[in-house]
Amino acid sequence: MNGAPAISPQGDRVAFVSDRRQYTDVYLMSAYDGRMLRRLIRGERNVQFEAIPSFRAALTWSPDGQRLALVARGGGHDILYVVSASSGRVLRSFDLGCPTLSYPAWSPRSDSVAVVGAKGDRSDIYMVNVKTKKFSRITNDLWDEMELTWRPDGRAITFASDRAAPVVLQPQRRVGAYGGYGIFELDLGTGLVSRVVDTGGEDHSPAWCADGTKLAFVSDRSGTPNIYLYDLRDTTTTQLTDVEGGVTSLSWSRVDDRLVFAAYNRAGVDIFEVREAPRSTRCSSGCSNTCRRRWSTPTASAKPCRIRCRPCRAMARSQRSGRIA
Repeated sequence: MNGAPAISPQGDRVAFVSDRRQYTDVYLMSAYDGRMLRRLIRGERNVQFEAIPSFRAALTWSPDGQRLALVARGGGHDILYVVSASSGRVLRSFDLGCPTLSYPAWSPRSDSVAVVGAKGDRSDIYMVNVKTKKFSRITNDLWDEMELTWRPDGRAITFASDRAAPVVLQPQRRVGAYGGYGIFELDLGTGLVSRVVDTGGEDHSPAWCADGTKLAFVSDRSGTPNIYLYDLRDTTTTQLTDVEGGVTSLSWSRVDDRLVFAAYNRAGVDIFEVREAPRSTRCSSGCSNTCRRRWSTPTASAKPCRIRCRPCRAMARSQRSGRIA
């Protein structure tokens, strides 16, 4: 299993978690050709990295691309580590007093790392200053927060949460009752939380483009978790992938416009890359309509399929089946 891909801010390297050698390790590969560069961390072999949580693992880069932050279990509870991106050497470690930590996210504008910490009966977002080692809890509520990411300007933190659902739970799950996750945003200046997008499905794993006008995220609104794109300028949501197994997580570089994601593939989970992030383009059939690029079954280096708008796709299907459009 290969998961939790995190592409560097420069768009040249991808860090990810893998159990390819039976242990859960952290690797670094080239974003250009998929060449393996090095194994950064050997998990489950020493007291520092007793375990790296596979299903809530997240790696995050410093703005200069020289350091990585991750969560690993050591001494019976989770520790936030900052390691060198070139050697894997531990540079800093932070014990927040939480039995469980997950989903660290490094600010693009400062040396602050946001991370979800679970203590007692609730999970909240904590802010850690890497230089001073000081930390504070910035949310204090009953809802769940997960899969953090920062706005490109560093003024807000975007995350998946079930806060749109009522606090009082019902014995049986009903549609719209509870358990549904949407994408929300915490303004660090005011402390206010607002909804960014909620499709009605399980929405998670948000990732902003470099200019902050588009948000990519994973949703199962169509039945299978796939990548969607939300455009803040016209509030439209477009499905970008159509994979059968489902997408688990994604990451979007701030430079070089590359998007990487993990998806189920051949009885495992692999990492795929899309070059030239989604944008509107002309229909390849020659009509005047515009449409979005969309990817189907992922390949080692996913490339856009032939681009057709919906009317042209419908006409092509009618012609293949012998019907008159």
